[in-house]
Amino acid sequence: MNNIKHSLLALAACTLFAGAAQANTTYNFGGVIEDGVLAGQSFSGQFSFDETLLAASPDYLMPSTLTLSFQGTVYTLATALDGSTGISFDVGKPVGIDAVWGTDANGLLLSSGFGSPYLADTAGNFGSVTISASPVPEPASWALGLAGLAAIGLLMSRRRAG
Repeated sequence: MNNIKHSLLALAACTLFAGAAQANTTYNFGGVIEDGVLAGQSFSGQFSFDETLLAASPDYLMPSTLTLSFQGTVYTLATALDGSTGISFDVGKPVGIDAVWGTDANGLLLSSGFGSPYLADTAGNFGSVTISASPVPEPASWALGLAGLAAIGLLMSRRRAG
């Protein structure tokens, strides 16, 4: 019976720390249009990628998710042109993101820009992109961590009562 309690406690601890090994990390990015008729207007977004793929220290990965809010429109990974998306890295840190939405007069380009990421549209508007340095925790990571804490608390309270 004691072995079962120890096994359950170990399982609960693994559940608690599994959130730290979550594969997807979400980063925020944003900026302000600097040149063009839309100068002063801001844009923002998020992207995530599978961190486990960074083990080989690649310079470029495909995003798992991508959203960009600009001029009242939300652009997503699903609406980007096929093969146009990617994340640039320097020493394991994301430093740029690439995506293209549309090729007509309403086209939009998010580019790594050789170390100076930017957003541009076909109307000549241009703005620099800043990527936040700290990852945003995934909701699933928080839920998994809380479930692990609850399981450990339950096991400890049963242990004291028994």
